[in-house]
Amino acid sequence: MEMSFPREALADYMSAYHAKFESAAMRQNIEKIRDERSVMVVGGQQAGLLAGPLYTIHKIISIIQFVKEKESVLGVPVIPVFWVAGEDHDVDEINFCLHIWRKRSSQAKAAIT
Repeated sequence: MEMSFPREALADYMSAYHAKFESAAMRQNIEKIRDERSVMVVGGQQAGLLAGPLYTIHKIISIIQFVKEKESVLGVPVIPVFWVAGEDHDVDEINFCLHIWRKRSSQAKAAIT
């Protein structure tokens, strides 16, 4: 099955949107969108209990490293895409913490309303 996407329009939009940020790597990745051979690795992070900024940074670095590896293996441009899923307001997914301690586990519910 062959699919096509408006790569030029997406690259133009991303370029205009990110123009205020000075990043050579970002500009290079946006230009890769124009290449019909390119693929994307998309990852993100939603809000969560105990999932602080270090975890988010770790995920971003992991995606970048994965992309570098796949680009050399596949021989095509691979573009990292990361988003913070701030629109995810599913309280049932983030209102608990499961912890395991000394061969026992328990679950604590947060008082989120």
